[in-house]
Amino acid sequence: MYVVNRTFPLYIIFMSELKRVLIQNIKKYRKQLGLSQAALAEKLQISVDSINKIESGQRYPRHETLEKMLKLFKIRPYQLFVEDDNLFKREAYIKKVLPQITDAISDILSNN
Repeated sequence: MYVVNRTFPLYIIFMSELKRVLIQNIKKYRKQLGLSQAALAEKLQISVDSINKIESGQRYPRHETLEKMLKLFKIRPYQLFVEDDNLFKREAYIKKVLPQITDAISDILSNN
């Protein structure tokens, strides 16, 4: 089990970077589908204010909302949390990093 030390500066930097990448990717995939924030909110069955807060970093998406985004965007979960999707084409890299990303995602969702 991965133990999270929330006072460790690297953890804080990692979580900040993870949040930045998540926001960037939600916007990217929304725009790739040609959706406004209002249209995305309607498809996800949440308020436009919620989308605005998610995309501005004021709020994390709920677990259910993330699942709906994955289906709508037709992507795998890790794709919301990495900047360069090409890195994940190497299987060794996935096996090395994916458990850490999964633990971080779980931590985000449990604090939501």
